Amino acid sequence: MSDFKEFWKDPNRKDGLTICRGSAYTTIVELEYIATLLLEWIANEDPITAESFYLSKNVPTRTFDDWLSRCPQLQEAWDIAVERIGERRERRGLEGKYNASLVSNTMPLYSKKYRAWKLQERKANEAGAQNTVFVLREKMPDTPDVLPRQIESAE
Repeated sequence: MSDFKEFWKDPNRKDGLTICRGSAYTTIVELEYIATLLLEWIANEDPITAESFYLSKNVPTRTFDDWLSRCPQLQEAWDIAVERIGERRERRGLEGKYNASLVSNTMPLYSKKYRAWKLQERKANEAGAQNTVFVLREKMPDTPDVLPRQIESAE
C-alpha cells in the first residue's frame, strides 16, 4: 500500500507502477484510498472535467472504469465529484465565466436531473413532431378589401 500511495503522489517517478499493476492487482483497500483522494481533490482543486483526476495520474480510462465497477466506495466518490463539477460549471456558465452554450451541451454528462429533463423534453418534442396538424380555413368572402389572386406570367 505504501508503494501505491507514493505512486499517487508522483505518478511520473521512474520506479512508478505500471498500468498492469494499476489495474489487475489493485486491491479494494487501494481503491478506497483513491476514493478518499478523489474527494480531497474535488474539495481542494478547481477542475473543469472529472476525467482530469485520473488522467493527471496517467491512468487509462478503461482501467479507471474497471476500478469503478469493482469498488462501490470509489463509484460513490466519483458520482459526488461529477455532480460537484457539474454544479460548478453550471454556476459559472450562469455567471458568464464559462460559455453558457458549451455548458448546456455538456451538462447531461454531469447532472442526472438535467439529463432526465432533457430526455423528457426530447420525447415530448418527438411526440409533437409525429402528430400531423391539419388547419381548415373557410373561404375568404368576396369583399372589396380582399383582392382576387392574380397569376403573373414569366413572359
